[in-house]
Amino acid sequence: DITPKGEDGQLKLFRNIAKTDAVGGPAIDLIANTAWSDGIVTGIKDPEVLYYYEASFNAMNPHSFMIQSTASYLTDGKFVDSLIYDADKGHFTDYIPQDPMYLNFEPIPIKGFDPKIDYKGDPAFKKFFKSNDPRDTIARNRISTDLANKLASGGKVPLEPLNTLFVPRIVSPFDYLGTSMLWRILPFYAIEKALQNASISSARRRARSITHIKCG
Repeated sequence: DITPKGEDGQLKLFRNIAKTDAVGGPAIDLIANTAWSDGIVTGIKDPEVLYYYEASFNAMNPHSFMIQSTASYLTDGKFVDSLIYDADKGHFTDYIPQDPMYLNFEPIPIKGFDPKIDYKGDPAFKKFFKSNDPRDTIARNRISTDLANKLASGGKVPLEPLNTLFVPRIVSPFDYLGTSMLWRILPFYAIEKALQNASISSARRRARSITHIKCG
């Protein structure tokens, strides 16, 4: 009864817990901020192939967004990025975070394949890509025309698997969408929320002091 039935409602609930809960929020902050350090690309023997991976790594600077991505991974149970490819340079240069609330996921029941991800239309993206503000125009120049057209459109638009980074927090072989870390504290959060609401309502009804703890 305390859990929203739809995926969007669940995301809103978990994000509110991550922002306001005295236990869940700090736990996510602690994990996200301590998990990452500087890094290098290894494991590729061909120097020509390694060059393109290193160029992408250096251009995107993963450490700059891994903390936020990890927080999203733990809170939402997943994070999704659209990678920006520079055809002239031959490697990825940047990324655009995708809000799962504006995405539709459909599983492919074959091992090794990410689910099909369709973009449903983010009002912020629509406004940005249709804006005539010169500051927005400068920012749009960093994005390919194809990706810009997809993000500016409405309806269901398939995201290209080749430049879509999807990392779900999988907890079972049948979990294709990802599971929030905050599911396990949901009952305690609901109880605490109910007690807080009752205390606030009681405080509004009377002007005298409020009893928080009774001893004896």
